[in-house]
Amino acid sequence: MPLFYSACAGGFLDDTIHGNIPDDARPVTAQAHQALIAAACSGSTIVADDSGNPVAVPLPAPDAAELLRQMRTKRDRLLAACDFTQVPDSPLTAAKREEWRVYRQALRDLTETANDLASVEWPTPPSV
Repeated sequence: MPLFYSACAGGFLDDTIHGNIPDDARPVTAQAHQALIAAACSGSTIVADDSGNPVAVPLPAPDAAELLRQMRTKRDRLLAACDFTQVPDSPLTAAKREEWRVYRQALRDLTETANDLASVEWPTPPSV
């Protein structure tokens, strides 16, 4: 079961499964394949080096725009999970509803108050 890596195909190929092996394909030993897959599972990506051979490289750190997008996605999910606390027929007391209102406002303010987008300090939700 010879394995190959092809940059143009974007991955590994097995000549017993894939009938057409691209011209840029490079043979890969089973041990090298296992090491590359383990590296990919640990957060690296597999790319071709200058010779076309597969190598594992760390993924680049997300830029500020991506970190902000991730923060907003998590914030929106947290807000949606506690929407029920603000409806008029919520089973919460007025005091508890106010605690949740303050928490929700802190979540909304994160885009303005977060100092380090890579390690956001999330507000702690009140107990229900």
